[in-house]
Amino acid sequence: MGYRKKLVVDVFALVAYIAASMPFVTGVGLHEWLGLGLIVVLLAHCTLGVGWMLSAVRNPAGGKMLHFALAMLLLLALAATAVSGLMISGAVLPVFGYVAPGFYFWNPLHALAAKVLMALLIVHLVLRARLVHGVVAKWKGSRHGKW
Repeated sequence: MGYRKKLVVDVFALVAYIAASMPFVTGVGLHEWLGLGLIVVLLAHCTLGVGWMLSAVRNPAGGKMLHFALAMLLLLALAATAVSGLMISGAVLPVFGYVAPGFYFWNPLHALAAKVLMALLIVHLVLRARLVHGVVAKWKGSRHGKW
């Protein structure tokens, strides 16, 4: 897949994450459904990076292992946020006829995991800013907009 398609997926993932991370703006119901859809988008983002991750494990030179470790932490934070979010769901789970017990365990876990996910995402974006800038510059500099 070309960089342009990856960039489109990444921008879509970032916009979806920003929207889903603001339940005070979207409302809890939309927050939950956006979060559920975001899981799919972020897994697509992760899938696009599998080749890079495998090369980082095979050849752990430079900062590749730092990026790999960050990617694994992001995946764990995403999983914790998604699972705990589903467990406290007031909109998604009732549609399927289920209400999960343990709100007082899952709610603080969801709040913590979401904050950790946001912090790790900011670090991820900062570490990838140079790469993204290069991709955008290449895209703008190409004659036909294809790369």
